[in-house]
Amino acid sequence: MAGTWMRCVRMRGGVSLMAALLLALMLDAGVGKASDEIARPELFKQANSHYNRGMDYWQDGKADKARQEARACLDLYPSFADAHLLLARLDYVGGKIESALQEIDAACAGFSQFEAFYLQRYQENLNQLRDRRLRQEEYVHGLNETLARSGMTPSEKARIEAQVQMETQELNNLDLKLREPAPAVQDLPAEYRFVRGNILFKLRRLGEARDAYQAAIRTDPRHGHAYNNLINLLYVSGDNGGARQVIALAEKNGVAVNEKLKQAVLEMKS
Repeated sequence: MAGTWMRCVRMRGGVSLMAALLLALMLDAGVGKASDEIARPELFKQANSHYNRGMDYWQDGKADKARQEARACLDLYPSFADAHLLLARLDYVGGKIESALQEIDAACAGFSQFEAFYLQRYQENLNQLRDRRLRQEEYVHGLNETLARSGMTPSEKARIEAQVQMETQELNNLDLKLREPAPAVQDLPAEYRFVRGNILFKLRRLGEARDAYQAAIRTDPRHGHAYNNLINLLYVSGDNGGARQVIALAEKNGVAVNEKLKQAVLEMKS
């Protein structure tokens, strides 16, 4: 019956799944001790260049060179999740299934580590912004108290009034920043879950593989390969009812189901 599909995804423009958000974080000064790697933008850029070359080699079918570039990336940046994902794909295709499982687990852990750091950094920035707003409010209050005193010359009064106006505008700007919604942090990408499902399926850990495919679909309701692999898994497990439900869900979401696989499920007795 239908085998296990693998696919490879990279964002266009030479960046990995996390690169845009990581680069944004690195522009912020005072990152602190949470992640020495993220605090070094040049290190990340070099690692990302190796990763991108590795993806190009992978897409060209040059597995050895792809592996070499992924390893070079991780030598510079050990928690680079997408590089671990690439190695998981390479090991899977090369039949090194246990090693592939180790790599996909490292990829998931690296992505979760980054997410935790990002949330911590966002909260730190928010706290700093609140402190700035409090100091600014106190400063504006002090200027207004000075303005209320008697004996001030017209020129002095005009100068302080202009300063109050300027500092009040800055206070309003801080209020606007504090009202901005928190930027979304991406959940573990569907592709990570999908690749993990493939590896677990190969290891005959069918329950865990099923859960991984289902998680991929929840994350990306149009992940066609995850639907088809899940249908295949349910079919070979004898769960015809479950396979039919996944077919219905896929078609509801506009996802194409492998016709031969679909026909086999529909012909199978419940």
